[in-house]
Amino acid sequence: MGILTGFAFAFLILIGSEITKGSDLSLIRAISWGFVGSAIVQVFYLGHGDAGLASNIGMALMFSAFGGLISAIWLVLARRWAYSL
Repeated sequence: MGILTGFAFAFLILIGSEITKGSDLSLIRAISWGFVGSAIVQVFYLGHGDAGLASNIGMALMFSAFGGLISAIWLVLARRWAYSL
């Protein structure tokens, strides 16, 4: 799931951003693309398990929010690495 989310995030950045370097992406945009990339992957798992659709939607929203947080962390790390060079 993590790899699929990363691919979805990278694809969204590729088609939705005119910025050539990922470290030039704004923090809000990185969080929102991370949330949307995670949400795209979570859609395929909504019918999985015995917890029911409402519970799965809640978990999908939680995982999507976590995807936004992770993308923000990666952006901060990429900026720090780029400035240290």
